[in-house]
Amino acid sequence: MYIRLLAYLFFFGVISAIEPPFFLFNYQKESILYDAGKNWDMISTFRNSIYNIDKKAIIKANDTLVNDFKIGSILDSKYNYELFSYFSIKHKNIHSYLHPRLVSNTKAFDRYTGSVQERNRLGFESGETDLSGLSFLGDNYYLNIGRGRESWGAGENIYLALSDESPSYDYLKFIYDQKKLRFIYFHGFLENTNEYNRYILGKGFEFSNNKDLVVSLAEIVIYSGINRPLDFSFLNPISSHLEIEQNNRQNYIGTENANAVWQISFDKMLFDRIRFSNNLIIDELVFDSQQIDSGKVNGIGWSSRISYNLFSSNAICNIYASILSIGTHTMRHGIGFNNFVQRGLPLGWINGSDGYELKFGCKILKTNDFISWVELSDTNIGEQSIKYHPYQEYSDYKKTSFPSGNFKSMSSILISFMWKYNSKKTIILNGKYLFGKNDVEDFAINFQYIYQLFHNN
Repeated sequence: MYIRLLAYLFFFGVISAIEPPFFLFNYQKESILYDAGKNWDMISTFRNSIYNIDKKAIIKANDTLVNDFKIGSILDSKYNYELFSYFSIKHKNIHSYLHPRLVSNTKAFDRYTGSVQERNRLGFESGETDLSGLSFLGDNYYLNIGRGRESWGAGENIYLALSDESPSYDYLKFIYDQKKLRFIYFHGFLENTNEYNRYILGKGFEFSNNKDLVVSLAEIVIYSGINRPLDFSFLNPISSHLEIEQNNRQNYIGTENANAVWQISFDKMLFDRIRFSNNLIIDELVFDSQQIDSGKVNGIGWSSRISYNLFSSNAICNIYASILSIGTHTMRHGIGFNNFVQRGLPLGWINGSDGYELKFGCKILKTNDFISWVELSDTNIGEQSIKYHPYQEYSDYKKTSFPSGNFKSMSSILISFMWKYNSKKTIILNGKYLFGKNDVEDFAINFQYIYQLFHNN
């Protein structure tokens, strides 16, 4: 049994090297550099899809085989623990990686949705592959099939409909990147719930001047049905779900079997020091006078973030403030299986919908090997959030209090340190104190250690 468990952890698998797990130091470092106005020829509102595409490396591609193998562990203050590994392979334009996880408590770790097994193994109650797949990267296009998650929007940690904090899902992805213009399309399977097959797809266009401006427009769709197969009408990357439904081109006839939001994102760097990021999602717009008179309201969400960087000879310091708000009915549908959730958790903002959040913080990158982060937040979540009722349909689209009902109000203080001790070792320490008006109080701390077993280039 133990041999099979360890084999699962280190099993050789393949995934796109474009979608890095959170624990990689370079991933966090890149976020700080973006706020400092660096590498804006790489930045994208479809972040995880474009992340770390190195065009120079493509031009210089050769027969060199590059392997990277890391293992790591997490221990929190309640003695919950996780063991994970990260294995990456690159050969010419083909990229692959695997990121499996084993946990002692499925509810104790972010982004984890593996099933609890009947018997524990070495103290672990569950294991899952968080990321896996295979990709091909051309001069200006990218193909990927695998398991991962999309994170769409301008700015850091103000994502609305799709976030890198969601559970992972299996999908096919295509990107066309022609200098200043980019196009992305993905289509995947979310889950089967109560015999309903649930699917997700997204498509978007983006303009970047590769210097200080990025603008994008996107459509994200969730469709479902009892034993519904993959719908070929949605495979067309240059189409709209409205046109498909209104003309009955889908394999489930009618206009109630899919739910879509449209997103507009804007990212701007000012004076090489100030970054201004904005996102708007539109789920429902009310134009009809009869609907307005009946009390029906718009279903929207929006977020904004501003950061200011302070340079010194050996450090970058970014101070920032952000606000996020998502309406009570937004991302909820008349059929609950078309809500923006996956495995019972939100696909976008970690708190789902029907709420708002304010954040103030500071991130520091020192000597390229040490990151420190302090953040204060205030969050209010209503009773009708899809976080609490993931598959519940809306009863009507009429105006209500916001956040709705007896909403939860809480504040938190986050302190985090990440130290790349040397080329092989990375140490992470996170602490968070949560307190609120609803007798909510909690303190959590966790320690992470990552060791690079092997790397060659």
